[in-house]
Amino acid sequence: MTRKLYDDFRLTEAESRVISCEPAEGGFSVLCEETNFFPGGGGQTPDPGTLDGTPVLNVFEKNGNIYHLTAAPAEPGRTVKLSVDRQKRLSDSHIHTGEHILSGLAQSMFGARNVGFHMSADASTADFDIPLSPEQLSALESAVNSAIRDNRPVKISYPSPDELESLPLRKRPETDEPLRVVEVEGCDLCACCGTHVRSTGEVGILKISASEKLRGGTRVFFVCGQRAFDVFCAEHRELSAIAKLFSAQPSDVLSHVQKQRAETARLKAMLSDREKRLASVLARRLFDGAPEENGERAISAEIDLGPESLIDAAEALVSLGRCHALLSSEGRYVLASSEDSTFDLKSENDRLRASGAKGGGRGHLFSGKL
Repeated sequence: MTRKLYDDFRLTEAESRVISCEPAEGGFSVLCEETNFFPGGGGQTPDPGTLDGTPVLNVFEKNGNIYHLTAAPAEPGRTVKLSVDRQKRLSDSHIHTGEHILSGLAQSMFGARNVGFHMSADASTADFDIPLSPEQLSALESAVNSAIRDNRPVKISYPSPDELESLPLRKRPETDEPLRVVEVEGCDLCACCGTHVRSTGEVGILKISASEKLRGGTRVFFVCGQRAFDVFCAEHRELSAIAKLFSAQPSDVLSHVQKQRAETARLKAMLSDREKRLASVLARRLFDGAPEENGERAISAEIDLGPESLIDAAEALVSLGRCHALLSSEGRYVLASSEDSTFDLKSENDRLRASGAKGGGRGHLFSGKL
């Protein structure tokens, strides 16, 4: 079996002898005596990198051996240089260790079992089997970061079957294969195949960015390490820019936004009321100015009203007497007719649709986009 070197998460450069190289779909499958490439698993994706300068397209494990899918062949018996993408390796290790602390403390504090984990460049997720309130998540986040600041040791071990029986593992996979156990002192003890830092302080910080309900439980979105720092910096820049617009301090932005939202709602209500009254005035003007033929008025006009007020104007218009109307505003249209009208609105709407309009309705009212 391939000797795995990635227990040392900082070992991103290594040398190894090529055992075999076989053609494979998408390239060549290269097997080495040992490797520092992580093949993926436990919610963590495989390491990218190069083998003697040739891009490693994928890494996978089969029957205890780790294979590198490369774009070019490697000569068996030759010693090659294995270079793992350092930035991704460090980021993955920060995230995976952070997830252990998060999941271990979620279980000990609230009895929440981790039932899923996914790592992503933007935000990773941990799924728990019970609902967690905002207050619980805040307390959990605080406890996680306290454990990170304590700089507790992170240990990797390969216990014997007898030793495993006595270990209170958070997760115990159903397998007869030897298990790799990761222990975060005072936080978590779990079987895991991923890469991890040596002490919690190296995680830097963990920030819960969001949460949502999921199948009766809770999905938690979080960021760690450099990614968390980048998010903090980006959000601070945005907050500072918004504060500047209000000539306020960042800490006062919320109250300013709340005041602006209240004022916007007041102005919208006032505008809506005035548009309704304007719609009624315009309806009367259009009706009175329309010629009458066979006892019915035909009205076509473009007026400056919003979508809802456009319908208000049409309804007010057809309530004034026997008529039919086509009103339009800002790319929208309304077709309406009075109840005693003989005009075929559906045929007129079909004609508009034939010319590219999108809309529908029934009876005495049709509407849509021109």
